[in-house]
Amino acid sequence: MTQRPLAPWERFFRSPWVGLVSTVLLGAAVYYAKGRLGLAGYAMGVLGVGANSYFLWLAINLLARVANDQAKGSAGSTLTVAAFLLKLPLVVGFMLQTQRLGKDAIDGFLWGLALVYTALIGWAQACRPD
Repeated sequence: MTQRPLAPWERFFRSPWVGLVSTVLLGAAVYYAKGRLGLAGYAMGVLGVGANSYFLWLAINLLARVANDQAKGSAGSTLTVAAFLLKLPLVVGFMLQTQRLGKDAIDGFLWGLALVYTALIGWAQACRPD
């Protein structure tokens, strides 16, 4: 079975460079609009929600391997489960910290959250099987 050629938008969302450039450009825009506190909130949003999404993805892959009897107990499996359990307190901690920093940090956090989830939607659509 041959794979169909990727559409330009699919290549766009699959490129790690697009994600890196988007993160830097939006970070610069947040810094320009909200200052250092906004940028701190943005960094916490991108890191917290990005880590949350990554750990969820790892847990889903582990469950898929378990369902197919391909997973074996290992340190990596243990770390995956631990990371999955710690992802929510991590994001909540970042949210509480941005709340302490003020409105500009909260706005930055929400921009980081929006960037990560928008990128995930594009990536999921670009990687879906036909």
